Amino acid sequence: MSAGQEINKYLKLNKIGQGSFAEVYMAKDRIRKKYFAMKLSIQSNIEESNKLVVIREAKILKKLNHRNIIKLLDYSDSAEQSTILSRHPSSALSIIEFCPCSLSQSIIHPEFQFELILGLNYIHEKKIFHTDLRPSNILINIKGVKLFDFGLATYRNSTPLKQDWTFPSTAM
Repeated sequence: MSAGQEINKYLKLNKIGQGSFAEVYMAKDRIRKKYFAMKLSIQSNIEESNKLVVIREAKILKKLNHRNIIKLLDYSDSAEQSTILSRHPSSALSIIEFCPCSLSQSIIHPEFQFELILGLNYIHEKKIFHTDLRPSNILINIKGVKLFDFGLATYRNSTPLKQDWTFPSTAM
């Protein structure tokens, strides 16, 4: 699939990311002239069991409505491809781009830390775990922090988690 291709009412533009089963492009709504992020997975390129990943991600995003979570706008599924359309904050950078030095050497602004915690708290209240939280899945712009890429997210079942682990001890 090349840039400039039309998918539904959207014009696919430049590639802005890639995962193990999907590619993410900037897309432009031809009618409203607005820009979005389009996650496009080609069904023939992924295993049958992974087809459910895109569907699950869309279902999870559909349930989420929080200022620190990327917003699902549209979803379509066909034999050839699955498409997830979401808002892409203008001028957004991943934390890696925002802080090009090693994260262990950088200090993330406390307001960004707080917004990240608010987003995580929200999804955990919805019994959803991101499970792929890393700097490249956190967007930052002038308006704040957004969590995205819920492709590996899972639901926590309604029964309490069994605590069969302990915190590692730290020498002091």
